[in-house]
Amino acid sequence: MNTTTRLYKLPKWKCSRVVEAAKIIKITPIEPREPLEKAMLLLQVSPSLEIMVLHQYLATQRPQVGGYFVIYSDDTEAYVSADVFEAEYRRV
Repeated sequence: MNTTTRLYKLPKWKCSRVVEAAKIIKITPIEPREPLEKAMLLLQVSPSLEIMVLHQYLATQRPQVGGYFVIYSDDTEAYVSADVFEAEYRRV
């Protein structure tokens, strides 16, 4: 669970529940070392939005360009592959 207050909102999508989500268009490491500790995700929203994610998200979710950064109603952040997201979710 993310314990910080978010200063942004993402578009809402619905499957079995409503989530906020945006397509990842670029992943930029902040510190070029392994394991990756922090990275910036550039998200496809209007206007585009860049957010920082930490090691826990990167290690557990393994985000890829083209997939979706998802935030659930309890502020849990996740990654969903493009094929799954685009087949299951519809814009609210």
